[in-house]
Amino acid sequence: MLPKLKKTHPGLNLTLEYASRQQLLTGLAANHYDFVFVNLADIPVNKRFGIQQLGTEQYVVATTKETFSIPDVLERWDEFSAGIWVIPISGMAMRDRFDSVLAARGLSLPSRRIEINSVVGGERMVALADAFTLLPLTMLRDLGRDIIDPETKLRFLPEMQLEVGMVYLQDTQLSAAAQYASDFIVNKITRTI
Repeated sequence: MLPKLKKTHPGLNLTLEYASRQQLLTGLAANHYDFVFVNLADIPVNKRFGIQQLGTEQYVVATTKETFSIPDVLERWDEFSAGIWVIPISGMAMRDRFDSVLAARGLSLPSRRIEINSVVGGERMVALADAFTLLPLTMLRDLGRDIIDPETKLRFLPEMQLEVGMVYLQDTQLSAAAQYASDFIVNKITRTI
């Protein structure tokens, strides 16, 4: 027989929302969220925000079958830019960083591109369009892809390494349930990255 559980704190309402960092940070500042997990690149200064860096993500270019180093892709940009690309919309951290990397080298975005605001549907679009995309190594692992085979040596570009972490309000106390959820997610992320 199981013991009766006492309800010692209010329940937890967990909202998982995929949105632009600006939208999530605005919602956090307005107390709509207890915390958000985002790329930490170029977070606007706000004295209310506390930041906990959880790791860094290395990005690569991938198709459904192959993985390429970003430096290799940039060196052969004429070849790669002729293909179809599935990339995040402007305003997403990864896209902004990619735009900067291209601009610094005098390169233009691929003319044939599909811009999306969620990586969730991206995998299917990449497969349907036989396209290139930008992915963090951890996502390749989550998709069950071999990241490095004996024939592949990946090189990384420091500009395409993004810090990921949690942003929270320093002037707001988390409820016990929100603290539990935060700790659980932080532990999961730090084991993954």
